[in-house]
Amino acid sequence: MAKWSMGDIKKTNAEKGFFFSKGAMDGFSSIVYDKVFEGEHGVFFVTSEQFIPSQGPAEKRKYTVRQFFPDTGRVNTVGAFNKLATKTEAMQRARECAAFGPEAKADTGEAPEGWTSVGTDTPQE
Repeated sequence: MAKWSMGDIKKTNAEKGFFFSKGAMDGFSSIVYDKVFEGEHGVFFVTSEQFIPSQGPAEKRKYTVRQFFPDTGRVNTVGAFNKLATKTEAMQRARECAAFGPEAKADTGEAPEGWTSVGTDTPQE
């Protein structure tokens, strides 16, 4: 299995897609985190987004798990967009997706029956 870095993912996507384009990133005030989780069920990473209205205060930053598809360069959202409250929670879910599949607690907060947690990373800013 190839080891993907975030740089490799961005380069491959730029050749075949637009997920990391400046317009897409700026439109959602997105941050892409460098930690990549690779496992039997795919390649996953975490982004955060913050809605900044034209009037009033910015909303709190929230997090989303993404899946990268090496064959197509495509990036998809796993579970609900912009619904995870913490970076630590999002990183844990991305790790579980890589190990157990995208159905792993994607947006319910509940592990499928018979699953156990696989640990957490120290958050990296």
